[in-house]
Amino acid sequence: MIARRAFVGWLLLAPLSHAQTLGNGSLSGKYYFRHLMISSSASGNFTEVRSLLGALIFDGIGGYTFSGQQNIGTAAPAAISGAGTYAVTSAGLVTMTNPSRSSLQVSARLGSGAVIGSTTETSENVFDLLVAVPSPTTTQTVASLAGSYWAAGLEITGASASQQRSSHFLLRANGAGALLDLSLDGHAANQRGAAPFAETVTGGSYSINGDGTGTIAFPNSTLLAGNKVLYVSRDGATALGGSTSAGAHDILFAVKTIPGALSNLSWKDKFWGAGLRIEGRTLSNFAGSVNADGGGKLVWSQRVRQVANLAIDFTGVAPYTVSSGNSVTPGGTGRSLASWTAIGAAGDAFVGTTVAPEAVSTYELFLGSRMPALSGPGAFLNPQGVFNAASYAGGSIAPGQFVSLFGSGLASQSAQASTAIYPSSLAGVQVLINDLAAPVYSVSPGLIAALVPFAVTGAKATLVVNNNGTRSNPVEMPLAKTAPGIFTLSQTGTGLGAVLHTDYSIVDYAKPAKRNETLLVFLTGLGAVSPAVADGAPPPAGTLANTLQTPTVRIGGKTAQVSFSGLAPCCAGLYQMNITIPANAPFGGAIPLSIETAEHFHDQVDLPIVP
Repeated sequence: MIARRAFVGWLLLAPLSHAQTLGNGSLSGKYYFRHLMISSSASGNFTEVRSLLGALIFDGIGGYTFSGQQNIGTAAPAAISGAGTYAVTSAGLVTMTNPSRSSLQVSARLGSGAVIGSTTETSENVFDLLVAVPSPTTTQTVASLAGSYWAAGLEITGASASQQRSSHFLLRANGAGALLDLSLDGHAANQRGAAPFAETVTGGSYSINGDGTGTIAFPNSTLLAGNKVLYVSRDGATALGGSTSAGAHDILFAVKTIPGALSNLSWKDKFWGAGLRIEGRTLSNFAGSVNADGGGKLVWSQRVRQVANLAIDFTGVAPYTVSSGNSVTPGGTGRSLASWTAIGAAGDAFVGTTVAPEAVSTYELFLGSRMPALSGPGAFLNPQGVFNAASYAGGSIAPGQFVSLFGSGLASQSAQASTAIYPSSLAGVQVLINDLAAPVYSVSPGLIAALVPFAVTGAKATLVVNNNGTRSNPVEMPLAKTAPGIFTLSQTGTGLGAVLHTDYSIVDYAKPAKRNETLLVFLTGLGAVSPAVADGAPPPAGTLANTLQTPTVRIGGKTAQVSFSGLAPCCAGLYQMNITIPANAPFGGAIPLSIETAEHFHDQVDLPIVP
């Protein structure tokens, strides 16, 4: 069963905000940093753990130096210094020499108040997390750390997987060197069967030197190992710590609490994100972005590596909550699936970890920093504004994919293609992708919908908009063979998918799907097809253009049969899959529908299913 109607209306997205542009000069000066790195065998056994902390100095033109202390395995800490290179894209993506192993590159992100990242583009089984915060430029005192902070930590004591720990807590500093009593929630691999437990720590203390470095102590804690080096960020909104005791490997990150009553709206905007996760013998790390919608949904776009695997793109949605707080406890914390999360630093940063009875084998730390807003003169293509037109997710783009391009001054008027074959120029506006003219579906001053030409090849794609002779800034995007995204009824990238019954009626709450039923799923980003189809044109009448890859489709975790995967005959750029719901699929109002290709895992939409 092939669709006879188009769903191009599902391409529309919400606008972005703008400010300055970025480059190597945007990352300069002194940053305090912590780097935790685990090497493992292909089966996930630890082979080495090392950690490094100190000061990074970025020169603003692509080079950096660092000095500090490094722990390797159970050995005593040793002084270390070194140098490396870095490059910052116009969006804020940073590629930099891994300070702990110079043969590797960290995929980092430049946020409003931090540089965060992980080593994702390697075939080695290396998993890490790098966090760096700007150092203060004025003299600091113990009063620089005052008030309350939401904090989370990941620890690997003795460089051993048997001594992993995750915890979170409210850190209260009195501004004079003392910590108020701490109530920690966490779990440890070698305690209480790894089940979560609460711990009270009394007598904590800290010191701050004039340069913003210091120490912090958590006496007699089983979740936080001993004394740690402490760094206060330039604005005092975040704090970073780590131990230099022999065999101690950890990261502690804290965000200053936000005063007043909070809600889900307190976490709203686009953030860079990074994390390190150990789940049994499955190690993984990621660097990417997340869009918090202010209504309880997080849309993640991650570049993820798991043990014994190369990196893939992941796009997914997760719920979140934000506590309002009261006169005793500040707001800002909540849950996202099994993870504890906290928003702070005036809404510019978040931190999270997993401490839950259903996840006793999981130890992790993830965090985020608000994306700097971008803008520019003339025809400005927002480097953070290139999205999959169906999923509203960033990351890689793919040949044949519908993309939404946001910016300003992109067109002098609004127009939409009026023919089945999309033109290479519309209202005097042209989109070039690696110098190839892209078919254009619609244009407006702030948004263009276009198709990535099938002939675009390589690891990266450079996009430029030409508005009646005025060329925009170039924007570089990673290019993959596939980057799937399912259209949604809400046109937001989440919620119910754009799915039809075989009678062409919409699958929704009024007419849900059933087990064993065949459905038509509409999406973009499935890449090349056979036989080949001209850019911007639907397949020739009577011809089925099949994708070169047949995706794996799961419904509620159960594998569905895919009887067709290719271009929908009705229109250019629209892909269609015919799938059959498995007999053992779960039922309910929002059953996850996910797609997996060799390059991408997409899990943002739902199906209503009845028995």
